[in-house]
Amino acid sequence: MFSFLLVFPVLLGACPVRALAAESAAAAPAFDVLDRFQAWFARLRKGRESIENRPEEEVRAILGDLRTNWAIDPMRENDIAIALLDFVGWCSPVAGVQGEKSRAFAAREIALDTLRAHNEPEFMRWLTREVLAVHSQPLERRVAVLEVLAKDPTAPLLLPLLSCAREEEPRIRIPALEILVGWDDNSVHALFLDELAQALDNRKGASWLAEAHFSKVSLAPLSPYTQRLTKLVGRGLSSSDWREVSRAIALSRPLEPDSVVPYLIEALAQWKAREAAGGQALRIEMEILRALENRSGRKLGLSPADWSAWWKAVRSGTLAGQGPQTGRYREGTRPGFFGLHPATDRVTFVVDRSGSMATTLVAATGGPKKTRWDEAVAQLLGFVDAVGPHARFGVILFHDYPEEWKPTLSDASPENKATARQWLAGTHPGGGTELENAIMRAMHVGPDGQPDLAVLEADTVIVLCDGETAEGPSWVEPFLHTANLRARIVFHCVQIGAAGDGTLEKLAKGSGGDFIHVDG
Repeated sequence: MFSFLLVFPVLLGACPVRALAAESAAAAPAFDVLDRFQAWFARLRKGRESIENRPEEEVRAILGDLRTNWAIDPMRENDIAIALLDFVGWCSPVAGVQGEKSRAFAAREIALDTLRAHNEPEFMRWLTREVLAVHSQPLERRVAVLEVLAKDPTAPLLLPLLSCAREEEPRIRIPALEILVGWDDNSVHALFLDELAQALDNRKGASWLAEAHFSKVSLAPLSPYTQRLTKLVGRGLSSSDWREVSRAIALSRPLEPDSVVPYLIEALAQWKAREAAGGQALRIEMEILRALENRSGRKLGLSPADWSAWWKAVRSGTLAGQGPQTGRYREGTRPGFFGLHPATDRVTFVVDRSGSMATTLVAATGGPKKTRWDEAVAQLLGFVDAVGPHARFGVILFHDYPEEWKPTLSDASPENKATARQWLAGTHPGGGTELENAIMRAMHVGPDGQPDLAVLEADTVIVLCDGETAEGPSWVEPFLHTANLRARIVFHCVQIGAAGDGTLEKLAKGSGGDFIHVDG
């Protein structure tokens, strides 16, 4: 991406567009600059020209002339603003496909910066009342207004945003909800509670945004919103579905201890019993444990009895609710993979087997040289050796297409570990880096774009890749908000070498996992 996002012409007549220099050697009047921009934009829309084929200085000059003439001719404000909004609306999906390094992304940022620079109350009122709130306005134009407002929303925008957040059209509704995340207002709390209720009823509620909202706000203990959230959290924590429990833990953050701690302790006991019976439990146990530790300031381990005794002492007044670590518990060492230590007993590895994995690792010591592939296999097998016989694991390799060791997870038994070792020994690096299809295979995503939760057993996916992926990162965010919305898979990602494209970081951050970069 070219570095000119905040660099614009400021002198009259500056930045003539080189390709159009023959039209006028002097600065053109505002209407000429606008007409010239609209003619160029019309060619882009019709596919007669590509923004990526224009030299960056020309794109900068075209948009810079428009910004300059807005400043010197305020009477053209609405016309120029409409032109820029339409340009942003057209650029956004193009930039989403081509990525943040594209010229479309950079041009979009310039146009947005120009619009955001005009934050006068009168202009903002026009933007919200005459454009955003008018359903007959083009959809892309209204979406662009939301992108302008996202940077610095203010109180007078609350009602228009609430109205947009209740529309059926997702391109309006979701950006409005994103802007409202963390807004400390009762009507916003009610809105996100409705989103949660829809999600819990298996309808299309934006539960990931509701989680983000309630992680940032404080609720009055006796408010109806607190009572409603408490019921949702209690319902989730008592579920036998680990996904519902995980969501409830995330949503419990703004609640008072009296409302949630007993539910957390009871849930911990239920999942410890499940672990004792050989069932899937570790990830949820650790999520409950972190929630209790964050509320108590103490480390009492995974014993429900110890936490019950602590809570009884707090309630009786013999022990303060917050305090230093007791020193009674030290968390055991979990298996590692390139420095990652995920809390899971149901894991799928998605490992790069492309040609570049044959590259020799940068040797940190004088030991024998290894390739990236050799080290990845060694780390994977070491993790599986240490994870314990009650755990279950799967392996998918990707290059030009995904290769699956087995269609479902397998016990980490000596026999299965030996079979996996033999299978990996018979494979070698070669081909491309088609990650997206491998992730869809790991998630058991069907033709409808949704994972088959009856088959999807893993709660964690560990991804390793050593370069730019074939697809780029644009698919990650939509995937996390659709296929992974109910699945709640955590992605922990390892990038070997410096040639990443942001895909792994987005997968990890967007799902609550960890990202590690390894020299190589």
